[in-house]
Amino acid sequence: MALIVICIIGIIIINISNKKIREYDYRINMVIDIYFFLFIIWAIMISGKDLINGGSSIVYIEMILFISVFFYIKLKDLLTIYILTYFVYIFMIRFTGIRLGRVYPEIINSFAILLICLFVSYTKYLMAMKTHVHLKVIEEKNEKLQLMNEELYKLSILDPLTHLYNKQKLKEVSTQEYNKSAVNDTEIMYLMIDIDYYKRFNDTYGHIAGDECLKKISDKLYSIINEYNGYIGRYGGEEFLVILPNVDCVDSEHMLKELIEEVEKMKIKNEKSEVSNYVTISLGAYKGIPDKKDVSDDFIENADRALYKAKSNGRNRYVINSK
Repeated sequence: MALIVICIIGIIIINISNKKIREYDYRINMVIDIYFFLFIIWAIMISGKDLINGGSSIVYIEMILFISVFFYIKLKDLLTIYILTYFVYIFMIRFTGIRLGRVYPEIINSFAILLICLFVSYTKYLMAMKTHVHLKVIEEKNEKLQLMNEELYKLSILDPLTHLYNKQKLKEVSTQEYNKSAVNDTEIMYLMIDIDYYKRFNDTYGHIAGDECLKKISDKLYSIINEYNGYIGRYGGEEFLVILPNVDCVDSEHMLKELIEEVEKMKIKNEKSEVSNYVTISLGAYKGIPDKKDVSDDFIENADRALYKAKSNGRNRYVINSK
């Protein structure tokens, strides 16, 4: 029964000792070393009984062979275990009163096998460590490759200045959400946003200030649109496109007013503006339930027409049309 329990524990130890090559833990390593030490002591006791009865030290020899072949142990730990247990083995022979002359060959053979076991175990450990290092390098390369792929994907869908969706990604999202609304028979709204007198702002304050203005406004617009579970991206120049699915659940007029007011509250000075002392925006919105026979570009064109009307009516305002 005891042997069965020891074998079961040994199987568990094999799994742990193999894992510790990949993830070394001092406490686990110490427990494993103690287990090996006690396991060999048990084998020495069996061999001592066999020697008294005229047998050999085969159990002790088989045990150290078994450990060397099936386990990965650091050379320092293995030397400590084997040397200590070998002295226990010699002491056991002396303690049992067996004539040294009769067991002298056993002592020589066991010592020779012990050296071979050390060599085999050390060689296995080195090979395992090389494999571990190789796998670690591959794992690190895969992680770097994954990060590079993620960065490339972001570059492919985001505008480099505002970090909003670029026009290509917006087209993709537009098609998906338009078709989804058509299938579910739900209302969707497209919103075109333009920064008022942005060219004059650039000419007055320079392109660096113009880029900073774009970034600040895009951040503000994103924070608001995100609250309404919509999508926003830079459509081109100083224009933004917003896609709001399930807009029937949203107070459209309130949201459009909020966008205009929050941008002007940022107080980005624009002395060349004809409608305010600060940077403002104009909005054109178009909403409705899509027809399956139509395409999302029809809604974008209608939102652009509404934007043109808002600008024609004096800017810093919105125009919303419905299907």
